[in-house]
Amino acid sequence: MGSESSTLVALLRRNAEQRPDEVAYVYLHDGELDERPITWGQLATRARQVGSALQARGLSGQRALLVYPAGLAFLEAFFGCLEAGVVAVPAELPEARRLLKTLPRLQALITDSTARAVLTTSDAAPGLEALRVGQVDLLCTDQLTEAAVGQSPDTSPSQLAFLQYTSGSTARPRGAMLSHGSLVADVDLLSRPLFMRPGGAGSVFWVPLHHDMGLVGHVLLGLYVQRESVFLSPEAFLARPMRWLEAVSRHRGRLSGCPNFAYDWCARIATPEQVAALDLSDWDLAVSGAEPIRPATLDRFAQTFAPAGFRREALTACYGLAEVGVFVTGSRPEARPRIATFDGDTLERGEATASPTGRPLVGCGSSWGEQDLRIVDPETRLEQAGGVVGEVWVRGPHVGLGYWDKPEQSERTFRARLAGGEGPFLRTGDLGFLAGEEFFFTGRLKDALVLRGRTVAPHDVEATAERHRAVRRGCVAAFCVDLGDREELVVAAEVRGAADLDAEAVCAELMESIVDEHSLPVHAVVLLQPGQLPRTTSGKTRRLACRTFFELRGWKELARRVSTRALGAIDLPGQARLSALSLPVDRRRPWVIATLLEEVAGLSGLELASLAAEVPLTRYGVDSLGALWLRHRVEHLFGVDVPTVELLARPTVAALADRVVAGLNEPPRMQAVAPANVTHEEGVL
Repeated sequence: MGSESSTLVALLRRNAEQRPDEVAYVYLHDGELDERPITWGQLATRARQVGSALQARGLSGQRALLVYPAGLAFLEAFFGCLEAGVVAVPAELPEARRLLKTLPRLQALITDSTARAVLTTSDAAPGLEALRVGQVDLLCTDQLTEAAVGQSPDTSPSQLAFLQYTSGSTARPRGAMLSHGSLVADVDLLSRPLFMRPGGAGSVFWVPLHHDMGLVGHVLLGLYVQRESVFLSPEAFLARPMRWLEAVSRHRGRLSGCPNFAYDWCARIATPEQVAALDLSDWDLAVSGAEPIRPATLDRFAQTFAPAGFRREALTACYGLAEVGVFVTGSRPEARPRIATFDGDTLERGEATASPTGRPLVGCGSSWGEQDLRIVDPETRLEQAGGVVGEVWVRGPHVGLGYWDKPEQSERTFRARLAGGEGPFLRTGDLGFLAGEEFFFTGRLKDALVLRGRTVAPHDVEATAERHRAVRRGCVAAFCVDLGDREELVVAAEVRGAADLDAEAVCAELMESIVDEHSLPVHAVVLLQPGQLPRTTSGKTRRLACRTFFELRGWKELARRVSTRALGAIDLPGQARLSALSLPVDRRRPWVIATLLEEVAGLSGLELASLAAEVPLTRYGVDSLGALWLRHRVEHLFGVDVPTVELLARPTVAALADRVVAGLNEPPRMQAVAPANVTHEEGVL
């Protein structure tokens, strides 16, 4: 790697000099045909303008929070920070309906990073005014139009580029310090197993720009390999997931990647007509990462989209974490991905024994380049033999510098040494084993919840549950359980007293508050007698043990509410619309309500008799993705389009029925998707 490409600033300038008129990034504003391109030359000019404005405000050497909607403005601000020597802190722009609940998260990031400014757009700024406190300024970079003046500060490979916050926790955020050199080294590692053919877009993606998979795995990778990157917003994908695959088809994308759930969802909802309209023959690398990868999902996706030219060998798995940028291991071209089966009993005991009828695992590829990956016993710090489960330790030039302003945590995590003194290594907190060169991920040593590509701190979910009047403080456990085709959340809570407890109502209220506050699917809520949560001798909750207790009912339960999602029978598009229109006008609304309640029963896994039309869907564990699935079903059954914003605003079946009945008088919208390849027993999301 030459010195001319050893920093992100140098890479942008190289591209602008060598390929000024080539398109660098294309934002699909509507998720489809409204394309907003920017060339390497335009991006470099705009970054220099923003950087000059930041320098003029004395922000060089400081931190700045980047809170943007999807779009090119984020890229201009991010590269502008790099030009000015400002350490960027990418963060998620809260949904308007959840703004008050999520502002504390942004305030915590400002406090932890000691940021001096919040950068955003003029459209998003009004909702972020509360962040303008003390020395923290709020700047709208889309209004910074002054010409670039002066010299940009020199940038070295060791210089801090940005902070990637790795936990969903509001109380204890941790910002991984990523230098220019470590990021260039990581995208160099990432580029080696890709082997993208010339022609077409380098990548097409929808994962958020503030997420390591979007920012490093797509934006910075495109910068490094000098390939065009096309992206749409997560909201556009969630509103209509097939937009993603249509964009891959239309732009001849060579690379695209996202968490497992997105592959699963598209394979479930695609109709034969939609598949026939796609051409996925140029898609060379369909990367799955950021959450556990399911063999059944890979099979379903490959089978569903084979008629569109999708090749099974394009599917590839990877493993990584924010502390190294994004990438640690990836599948080799000759084995994408490797799926093997291992005996479940021995695997639980920490040994991987091959078994033809065992538990299938998807290999996450092998280590590349200068990286050194070891599997280590977390207690003894001894390296483990092949086939033995241990903690993943990594060292190499791509490893970050540590956690911002957390020297003790940085020492423990980033500068660990083997029992013999060899090191330093990054302790990932993840568990797995090596079978030859192939790495298999098996779980997490730490308690973090990984759901649909999001990493969420369990104590944040627990704090939400603890606010309920019936729950004992400090007596809640949030953990994940494996449902075969996905992982979902379980919350177990000890209650204050059982004498006058309305257990059904408490379970429903806890489920509603967690879905509403965290936008997470809740598989089950369990109410326990006091003293039932397993704890260590020092009093800490043993969340991994809670999983076993939940599965074996090894504790004294007062109640459990389980959401076992299942879909109804496959039906014809518009079938319910015809049935509703055949009824007298005064009978249509009750009939639509009854039909929608059946859909919610299948979506939530609850008894139909327990559902009410006037109760918010969040009370039944229907999170944002579940609501969007319901939107697809309404469009499919009734030919009525329901705006996404309405389904994300704690809707009720009654309100949804009013929308449907009104829509029956309008021309039908029949672009909906049928639940193809889904059996009655399968889960939705």
